Amino acid sequence: MQKACCNIQDSNKRLLSCSITFVGPVQQGPAQLTIEILREGKSVTTLETRLWQDGAVQTILVASFGVPRTSNIEVRQEPIVPAYAQPEDLQPIPFARQMPECYQHFDVCWAEGHHPVTGSQYPDFGGWARFSPEKHENRQMTLPDLIVLMDIWPPGVLPMFKQVAPASSLTWHITYVHPFRHQ
Repeated sequence: MQKACCNIQDSNKRLLSCSITFVGPVQQGPAQLTIEILREGKSVTTLETRLWQDGAVQTILVASFGVPRTSNIEVRQEPIVPAYAQPEDLQPIPFARQMPECYQHFDVCWAEGHHPVTGSQYPDFGGWARFSPEKHENRQMTLPDLIVLMDIWPPGVLPMFKQVAPASSLTWHITYVHPFRHQ
């Protein structure tokens, strides 16, 4: 996302939405990014970023950046923030060998719902996530960091699994009701 943001020439344009398709698994090792501006208008720029490994596309991101506009319409669809316990009062899930290695860099704390692979009847869960303070001391949050924190949560159905099995997100989409200034 950081490289994609660098291609936006108008500093007034903020991220409005992004869609990500996980085509294949990204392995540890070298990767290449290609970025194509699909359209650059006065108000909105849309671009596509592809992550390649070993000559194959592994991830595709399509993002739209736009300038603020005045409007007479006000949409009030903002969700109510859940009344979760504070992260300091919760225990981060411990890293287990079945988890992706990247989890070692994060604190993920369940505040509601069941943990993965507990045979829950419901896929709903929620909580807190952050970069591990021990491994990322004084980290300044950027737009790419926010995207990473959105993706650290497991697929929603994982609590319904009764035993460990392969699972991954295939796609996800974020729309920013209040556009986020990229850094």
